[in-house]
Amino acid sequence: MLNYNTVEEFKSLLSEDTLNTYYNYWSSGEELYRFLKDSYVNKILIDYITSRNLYIKGKTVLEFGCRDGSSFISYLTQGAGKIVGMDIDETVIDISRKIYKDLNITNIEYRINKIDFPLPADDEEFDIISCNAVFEHINPKLRKSYIIELQKKLKKGGYLIVSDTPNKLWPKDGHTTGLWFINYLPFKLKCLLGSKTKRYKGVKADEYDYWIEQGIEAVTYSEIKRNFPDSEWSKEDDLKFKKEYKQQIYKSESRNILSAVKKNSLYIFALLVDWIYLRPKKFPGLAIAPNLVFSFRKK
Repeated sequence: MLNYNTVEEFKSLLSEDTLNTYYNYWSSGEELYRFLKDSYVNKILIDYITSRNLYIKGKTVLEFGCRDGSSFISYLTQGAGKIVGMDIDETVIDISRKIYKDLNITNIEYRINKIDFPLPADDEEFDIISCNAVFEHINPKLRKSYIIELQKKLKKGGYLIVSDTPNKLWPKDGHTTGLWFINYLPFKLKCLLGSKTKRYKGVKADEYDYWIEQGIEAVTYSEIKRNFPDSEWSKEDDLKFKKEYKQQIYKSESRNILSAVKKNSLYIFALLVDWIYLRPKKFPGLAIAPNLVFSFRKK
């Protein structure tokens, strides 16, 4: 099943047909490392689940916007009873299906959703709903509708988890353009500046749907939180933890003095935002982390 620790070991478990299908879609195999338990995709989610003592064993999990299913690993390692992968892209669903068939994992079901509603799921069907690196790819005008729809699909006592989502409050866009301070600019100006970067050479600034799909419009904790009234949802699990953003800021070693100064400056920035903005609003510390990770429990 998941008895591999390196990309090469993982690849050895996949058929030639599966690997060729993957390479043809992604143009390379560089993203295969995402299927490792200690990849950034899964480590941040597994660490969150374990630190909150979220009980996953035997539970039914919806991975909304699952893509190729790399984040399934986080829930499989925690003993999930059933995982439902849902995505709008049938091609990546087929790739995921091939991968997990090769791994002999049988407790995964797939569903295709459309842009319109309702989602293909029963109300209160899931114990856990996971949104890993999803909301930044959804048009901001539609995010509220998706959140409300997902809330209906969660059982009472269940958790809706948002993870690995670029934070609009963070000074650097580490997800799409790599530019500093672009998160604070108007949408169309972001697109213009993004079109000037090497990564997006040849992409026009006014291809707005494309830029949204790329995730240029990041997310804030406040944007999501306003759709979770305190009378119906609890955020107490996150409020028990302080300064968790520190781990993300210092996740890699400083290569030189300049790198160390930059990290220390960003930590001071996060600390000030935490004290001045987050704590008075009773927001968790991770609301200022470079990548958002948080959850709400349905009462």
